[in-house]
Amino acid sequence: MTRAPADDVVGPDRPPTSWRAVAALVVGVLALLIVVASRADLQLNRELLVQLARYVASAGLVLLVPGFALARLVTPRRLGTWWPVLVLPLGLAGSMVLLSALGLLGLRPRPATIVFLLVSAALALWTLRPGRARVPRADWPASVAVLVGAAGAGLLTLVPALHAGFLTVPGTNPDAHQVVGVASFLQESYPLGRNTATALDQIPPAWSGRIPIFHPFGAAIEVGLTGPIQMFAPFVAYLTAAAALGTGLFAAAAHRLAGWGAGLVALLVGASASLLYSALHPYYNQLWGMCLMTAALALAWTWLHHDDARAGVLTVVFLVLSLIAYPTTLPYAVLVIAAIGVGARVRPRIPPALRRRLRKVWPLVLIFFGISVLGALGKLAGVLGQFLGDTPFWQGDINVFPPHGAAYGLDVNQPIIPIAVAAIAAATLFRRGRRAGLAWLGLALLLLLVDYVLRGRGTAEYVDYKHVTFTAVILLPLALGGALRLLVDGVSALRGRRAGAPGDDAAASASDAGTTPAANAGSTSAAGAGTTDGTARAPGASPAGGASPTRRPVVLAAGAAGAAVLLAWGVPAFSASRDQVLGAGQNVTPPLFDVQRWSDEIPEGSSVLIDLPASGTQLWATLFLARDHPLATTDPVSSTTTYSVAPLGKRADYVLGLRLDLKSGRPVPPPRWAVGAPVRSDSQFGLWRMALPARDAARVPQTASTELVLPHPEPFGEAARRAQLDITGNPSRSPGF
Repeated sequence: MTRAPADDVVGPDRPPTSWRAVAALVVGVLALLIVVASRADLQLNRELLVQLARYVASAGLVLLVPGFALARLVTPRRLGTWWPVLVLPLGLAGSMVLLSALGLLGLRPRPATIVFLLVSAALALWTLRPGRARVPRADWPASVAVLVGAAGAGLLTLVPALHAGFLTVPGTNPDAHQVVGVASFLQESYPLGRNTATALDQIPPAWSGRIPIFHPFGAAIEVGLTGPIQMFAPFVAYLTAAAALGTGLFAAAAHRLAGWGAGLVALLVGASASLLYSALHPYYNQLWGMCLMTAALALAWTWLHHDDARAGVLTVVFLVLSLIAYPTTLPYAVLVIAAIGVGARVRPRIPPALRRRLRKVWPLVLIFFGISVLGALGKLAGVLGQFLGDTPFWQGDINVFPPHGAAYGLDVNQPIIPIAVAAIAAATLFRRGRRAGLAWLGLALLLLLVDYVLRGRGTAEYVDYKHVTFTAVILLPLALGGALRLLVDGVSALRGRRAGAPGDDAAASASDAGTTPAANAGSTSAAGAGTTDGTARAPGASPAGGASPTRRPVVLAAGAAGAAVLLAWGVPAFSASRDQVLGAGQNVTPPLFDVQRWSDEIPEGSSVLIDLPASGTQLWATLFLARDHPLATTDPVSSTTTYSVAPLGKRADYVLGLRLDLKSGRPVPPPRWAVGAPVRSDSQFGLWRMALPARDAARVPQTASTELVLPHPEPFGEAARRAQLDITGNPSRSPGF
């Protein structure tokens, strides 16, 4: 396969996107938001809207200012005119690296944020000076189209906050309490230190390698002058948009889509129930990994197909950062890059001169990120090792195997769904050539086989959820992008036939994109025959955008098939996405916010017994009370998780218990040894003074402590046994207390 020369190429060789297409995409995004919001019974008020706008702007300042500077400096030439599209991914990577370095140097969060913003702003202004930026004039219609599609997905994640009427952490995954706890810890403590005056004593060892992904979140909190709970949804909206943007770029690179096509794929995948589940449940670490991985895949396609060294360096950088953010993304990214390389008939390489420059910065990388990389590699080794032995797989909040269609945005449990998506993705990539099609077919079969193997292992529910999520983020953009490309080619062929000008399909395609054939030809690389991907074309063959008269029926049939795929997936996918948004739920409910306020109203240093069942509710209550009070709990969360919990105990100065059962909603009696009426109460919780009778005071030890403990691992199967006990009221009232 011959390569197109890259020296004179400063942007993707796509049909230009018209502002009319951008306007149509904007209308589509607004229609999607309006339809979903109309079913959400929005609780709009001026204070909430002002808060939301302020926090979205604060997070944007942290991510977009450095991203703007980096995009103008390091965007690969092959993506040059689309440099605005890389602002957000590069902003995530740049803020992650620089803020982590400042934190490890010992700067407190507020000074570190100020230094970071000043450096970022100065660099951005410097790139605006003539001759400083390394990018050409932006192709604004194409870039805006991609950004609009990604922004639509991000905005959709804010609907649950508008539905609730207040800013909170969405979803039910208790991992979110640890995200908030780590962010709070970093606001007051050295990243690798220990501090019993904060809610968490230290960053859990299993999360210590992921510290870099919390620093941008912390900087957004500092700029917004708020707390991690209020900033959570606005920040996750940016992560969702970045993940969607990466999938759009990946599909555009694979199928040579125009800017509006990349934006549409970004919207379809980003607004799918699959990606929304990761954002709204929420899986903060996993979402970070997906953002960085999808950007790496899009850059890898440019690197390998066009021998763009800068794209290669950025691919490696994003791969390392995705490894830190979420280690299990690495095997998937490596497999995809291998498939791209096999299809392009090249091996990944970095020019020797550039490799010599990179060697100079490796010592700094090892100093600041060596611990994170080693921790991530250890985590990855643990995951891979579970496939080879008989040890139980890691467990989490997923205890059943996901429905087969869930990872692909469909609320169905039919095994044909992943098979169909994989088949469409691989079949459409045969347009790249037989070798490329076979490479992707092999990868798709491997990913499906791993899912089959995991479903045969009795303890792999949680790991399989991760696997199918990453599989879908790879295959779904390729399938939808391929179907869209078939549809576009079919429309172009149909217009050519109606015009009565056989062989004039290139003109029809260019007209559809809002330009002339001559302008479109100017963006084509000079690779002998002149196809857009640099491959040779036989003399007399039709241009890539059109079809010869003998092939036109085939192209029309393929276009109809592409339309059918998009329609067959889009209608049920919209219903599943709407249900995902409307059913997101709340991690921190108004009653839990009351517990947070009560912590300040209890005399400082007074101990509190948390008499709540082992649950996410107990974890949030522990986080809110641990800062100012010694704690104990009657039923600590105890499993193979990484959660920090209060020590087991039965006595304290105060006791926090339930007034209503967590499941049935029925009243429950006050905790044992509670005195009188509650000193604080709301619809869900009560806070009582506690006093033990003399006969019990002598035998019940005082175990409340300001230091939280990591739960002790239970024998395998014990967590399931405890769940069957159905302890939903106050544990102190259950037999055996």
